[in-house]
Amino acid sequence: IAAAGRAHRWELCIVLLREVTAASHVHTAGTAASNAALTACGRSSVWARVLGLFVEIRSLGVQVDSVTFNAALDACARGDATGGSWQRADSLLTEMRAHLLEPTCVSLTSSLSSVERSMETWTTALGCLGAASAAGLEVGAGARNIAASSCAKAAKRAAAGPAE
Repeated sequence: IAAAGRAHRWELCIVLLREVTAASHVHTAGTAASNAALTACGRSSVWARVLGLFVEIRSLGVQVDSVTFNAALDACARGDATGGSWQRADSLLTEMRAHLLEPTCVSLTSSLSSVERSMETWTTALGCLGAASAAGLEVGAGARNIAASSCAKAAKRAAAGPAE
């Protein structure tokens, strides 16, 4: 699956993943295969497919890990900016914690990127940073830069006035 993903053959990755999960009675065996397929779809810029595949993987009972969640969060960050991606990212972070998985720096950066792309308010971006800090997550320079960029974009939109 990983080799097909590196060749940008995401459709083949999905076919192979379905074969692995159908043949596997141990759900953890499908975790690595699922992560490889999700990553392949992400690299091929089929973000909606990543989120759909994430739901499918979970419905099959495949054990998910932080890599699985981070692939879905990355899809939120890179996907359609008008489709509520930041709300979905926030939901994924909540689900991640419910699975007793700690969000990583990658999780936070992807979540903040989805806020920035959706052109949400600066308070949303700073709220994400505050929540991460309160949860004890190390807030790296990348995450701080994305939050700062969100604030700058919000200020620019405010200065431009309401859209007609």
